Amino acid sequence: MKNFRNLVFVLLFCTGGIVVAQETYTDTFGGFVMDLYDDMKPVLPKQNDAVIALKNKNFTILIQVNEGASDVEKAYYICVDNLISSGMRDMTQKKAHKKMLVNGNAASMGTYESKFETNGTEVSLIGVAYSVVLEQNSLSIVSIIAPKTYEKALVNLEKTLFSIRQPNQEMTGKTKSEDWNITLQEIKTRISGGSNTSNTSATTKSTAVSFGNVSLTLPPLWEEQPKLRSDPENVIGKLGNKSQAVNGMVMGLKGIIWNKKRANQVGLEVAKAAFPDGEMKKAEEISLSDKKKANLYKYSGTAVSDGQEMEMACITFVQKVGKQFLIYVMTMPNGYTGDIENDMIAIANSAK
Repeated sequence: MKNFRNLVFVLLFCTGGIVVAQETYTDTFGGFVMDLYDDMKPVLPKQNDAVIALKNKNFTILIQVNEGASDVEKAYYICVDNLISSGMRDMTQKKAHKKMLVNGNAASMGTYESKFETNGTEVSLIGVAYSVVLEQNSLSIVSIIAPKTYEKALVNLEKTLFSIRQPNQEMTGKTKSEDWNITLQEIKTRISGGSNTSNTSATTKSTAVSFGNVSLTLPPLWEEQPKLRSDPENVIGKLGNKSQAVNGMVMGLKGIIWNKKRANQVGLEVAKAAFPDGEMKKAEEISLSDKKKANLYKYSGTAVSDGQEMEMACITFVQKVGKQFLIYVMTMPNGYTGDIENDMIAIANSAK
């Protein structure tokens, strides 16, 4: 499964009008129910119990289940981090942050604006972040809406969010709301661990990281990203280049069932899965140092925002290190520079 941030980037774009409909969605893993409006439906197949995607022709809702977590603020920071890492890097606050009581559960909410440029076309985005704490888990929820449809879509989005409750709870709705006196910059600082300059080293020099028993050197502008409890077991690490909105993960496949052919098939299928209606742009064998080889696959496809097509790309890179195969999976806006592929080759050459 693609990691949560890649899902955000691929799924969260929308066009269209309002079609009113309602049904109740029950999630036994997350321990909650919610009412779906505006013909909202789950995206199937569901590949990970801890990540739920719901979509209609107007917007997508992505829900991350934080198992055993009970801090509504920390759940909210995850929302903001996911929005930033999914393309809304330069977002600004659109509405005051709110702390609420919804169906008897503590919740937080905020709305942000951002512009995203791809292939010379500037696309405006509005991101909504919502966190809520239930009896056993917390939920980190994000949705991105095109400005053209925002006002109408927000009505049904809020109805859906404010209906989230535990199966044994009555739906009392929002019974308390007050301003949360925290700025977006303060949230970013807390996400980065309390330092406004915590990411400086990632932008000025190479960084050594360890993913499981594999050591890598990340080029300048690249940094390690935190793994989520919802990530599949074979994801050994995550990395990205925020300056170019590149987010990725590294999968480690080991055991007697894995060989070069099977590992490359996984790499190819992951790239295809990012854009089922896309097309392959590149499939080639790459020469690494020490006479080693790797395989690179590139797929591209489109997402739509506010009536404009946004071209996206997914690159997978497969190599053998020791007794395991590594599969690097990166998603990014199309039109990226060739430096990204060169950086991936440099990362692969550093693997040991």
